[in-house]
Amino acid sequence: MQSDTQFYLVYVTAADGDEALRLARMCVEKRLAACGNVIGAVRSVFRWEGAVREAGEAVLLLKTT
Repeated sequence: MQSDTQFYLVYVTAADGDEALRLARMCVEKRLAACGNVIGAVRSVFRWEGAVREAGEAVLLLKTT
């Protein structure tokens, strides 16, 4: 089945799974997103203040039109 409806995926990082779940619920309740998928713990590697660092985060994937 083909659909002409365009949709967008919004990639969001959060401090932890609970924060990601709160954001997902808020976005769906306010109709900012049709669906939110919370992806468990991930490790991020980034440069901060001249040093390479690591941190734990959760990922939220929002689907919207």
